[in-house]
Amino acid sequence: GQLLRMNKKPGDWNCESCKYLNFSRREMCQRCGDPRPASTYTPPGSGSGRVISVLRGDWYCTCGYHNFASRANCLKCGASK
Repeated sequence: GQLLRMNKKPGDWNCESCKYLNFSRREMCQRCGDPRPASTYTPPGSGSGRVISVLRGDWYCTCGYHNFASRANCLKCGASK
């Protein structure tokens, strides 16, 4: 099996489904493919640990997931904008 990375860096996140530790740059879990929870997103290179704010054009799906304005479909459930 794959080894979990033990050196967690700012912005890295654990998957809610399988608990795998993912690099901060990943939007989906490397192991199981589940999307990163919106509450754990930090802009790459920021190192500040800040949660990114909702920007103009971003939208919330009926499933409750926060999607970026550039997405036509929900990253979590695939529903149309």
